[in-house]
Amino acid sequence: MKNFYKILYSDDYEEIGYAHQLDQLLPNGNWKYWGEKSYINFPIIGKVNFSLEFPLFKLNNKSKIVDLLRAPNTGYQSLVVSNKLYETITAFSVDETQSFNITILMKDEKINYNMIFFSRPRDEEFVSFEKSTFRITPTLGEYDMDKEINVKNYSQYLHLKEILEDEKPSKQIRLNTLILNSENINFDVFRLQWISPGIYISERMKLAMEKQGITGIRFLPTHELRESHTTPI
Repeated sequence: MKNFYKILYSDDYEEIGYAHQLDQLLPNGNWKYWGEKSYINFPIIGKVNFSLEFPLFKLNNKSKIVDLLRAPNTGYQSLVVSNKLYETITAFSVDETQSFNITILMKDEKINYNMIFFSRPRDEEFVSFEKSTFRITPTLGEYDMDKEINVKNYSQYLHLKEILEDEKPSKQIRLNTLILNSENINFDVFRLQWISPGIYISERMKLAMEKQGITGIRFLPTHELRESHTTPI
């Protein structure tokens, strides 16, 4: 069975310096935060079909420059990566993506980076719903880890999610254990949107990143995932 890992941001402060790395968005050309072409308008599903505009992303003075940077409002669809990490990723089999050149401002120095947008979520094809387990919890409040439920397929998951969100008080369906349909996965990197959303990679890509000395990143095996691991990133 093939092994997969979720990409998470590094929590090693000696490596990254400061968690909120790109915490200032500076004017750049015609970019406006709420503008129609602003990068914050990445679609949940599907490719970007307009010319995106980006700010200058200013690196916090306490932060260190690493290969994977945390940027505001990139959601679970995108990664902000150095040229080194970009080349490492694109050397493998990558699911549907679009790449954009962005600029990082580190003090007075401008550094070229890339924003990779993963346009197609793969929950329906790649998650084994019948083998994964879930639980129902209040939207606000303590999680009850003992009340597991099983879900037959993606359609049932979305239907149950919608019903729970409409209840008063609302509830959520949360992941307990994630099992992937590894035999269906032909990519080394792909995205999930609803089931522990984020970017996932194969073991061979993980090993390549480690060999290249990629910084600012950590890897969580999918069998260790719980709902608390929702940040990519």
